[in-house]
Amino acid sequence: MTTTVSRRNFLRATGILGAAAGIGATLAACAPDSSTDTGSDTGSTAESGSANDAGTITAAISYELGTNGYDPMTTTAALTVAVNWHTMEGLTEIDPATGEVYAALASEMPATDATSVDITLREGAVFSNGETVTADDVVYSFERVLDPNNNSLYASFIPFIKSVNKKDDTTVTLDLDYATGVLAERIAVVKIVPKAAVEADASGFDTNPIGTGAYIMTDNGGASKIVKFERNDDYTGPRPARAATMEWQIIPDASTRTNSIQSGNTMAIDSVPYLSIPQLEDTSNVESVQGFGLLFAMFNLSESNPFNDLRNRQAFLYSLDMDKIITTGMSDQATAATSFVQKEHPNYNEAS
Repeated sequence: MTTTVSRRNFLRATGILGAAAGIGATLAACAPDSSTDTGSDTGSTAESGSANDAGTITAAISYELGTNGYDPMTTTAALTVAVNWHTMEGLTEIDPATGEVYAALASEMPATDATSVDITLREGAVFSNGETVTADDVVYSFERVLDPNNNSLYASFIPFIKSVNKKDDTTVTLDLDYATGVLAERIAVVKIVPKAAVEADASGFDTNPIGTGAYIMTDNGGASKIVKFERNDDYTGPRPARAATMEWQIIPDASTRTNSIQSGNTMAIDSVPYLSIPQLEDTSNVESVQGFGLLFAMFNLSESNPFNDLRNRQAFLYSLDMDKIITTGMSDQATAATSFVQKEHPNYNEAS
């Protein structure tokens, strides 16, 4: 099965890395007019949204690795979470560029109108160590997230799950406290891991995890500062890898990251400094899109705080000149928020 990835969706997906730091643009180098093979360059196929299946995607990432490893039960750092999107799967997944929910390790989308939901695994699914994915792995993956002793952030996304039980080797049953229309979206936070491998060496798994995703991580970037991936040839899911390898250079410094795309060392960068965007667009063959981010004011609502009064919060917000902030403070690289998510997001609802 093949998929077509548009340049704009690729850029949006890259820009998701900027969500934790507010509004940030993403830039990608455009392909030349010639279709001549130049190694990792995707050639003219990139203009039509196709990919070079033998090529390498190179990117400079603004975030560092964080301190809690790659284990999907506990990791919360932007970079490690983004890596896991490529190397692991939940029963369902959410496309980071479009917000579309789709069946990943599940053979089909789960029912959303019942309190007992059977989910059958995708046929032929195997972990990157060659082991077959079983219902036992699914039960184990959910139980470790839901176990309060593990303090997993992701448990708060699925409070309606009472238990997950094995029905047969390829089917699990989710028993819910109540039916919910967001079941498919929420269970995507639980990545399915190989029970035997995690129990045998939890520390090793945290450093170099094993998953079922379209890519396999071959270098965790701890020493090299480059996270490397290769295509998982045993992947049987709906979103196969569109390039043979990827290299994500960890470059927190904005100037160095910007220079990397100007020099042609990388194809994409995230969190582009506002003042650098016009310069890059004038001097380089690049395309820019907004990343998904939101800058907001958080009020202390303790009883003694003036902002406990709704009228004071409203007065504060009315005093802000949003247009001036966007123009002078953000170089026109933002729009006034009308929702928690951007207008292109499928769950966008304009605030009243």
